[in-house]
Amino acid sequence: MLSFNFFRQSAYNGMYPVQAVLHSSGQGDTMTVCIAEMPSYTYAVKGEKLLRARGYPCEIKRNERPGGGCGFSLIIKGGCPEALDILRAYSVPYTNVRGGGTDDAGKL
Repeated sequence: MLSFNFFRQSAYNGMYPVQAVLHSSGQGDTMTVCIAEMPSYTYAVKGEKLLRARGYPCEIKRNERPGGGCGFSLIIKGGCPEALDILRAYSVPYTNVRGGGTDDAGKL
């Protein structure tokens, strides 16, 4: 079981906490999950729209940074290498990838 805690932004009442839990039956049906750090909220939303339109489940996660400020990550659930290829093809930059994807980052 893999669990993520993050905040989702609502247009009506600010931020609200969300927890996503991924389960596997242990039958070899594992789902690759990767987290692509995005340089801005705008790019995170653009990436989310592109991937969802192509059937890739994903969520935006807000990251609190030490010393103030925040950043955003795109959590991609399944098909990480292909999803990252789509982001690169549409010039959606990301700075780092953690998880089941690849180590190289889309160049800014």
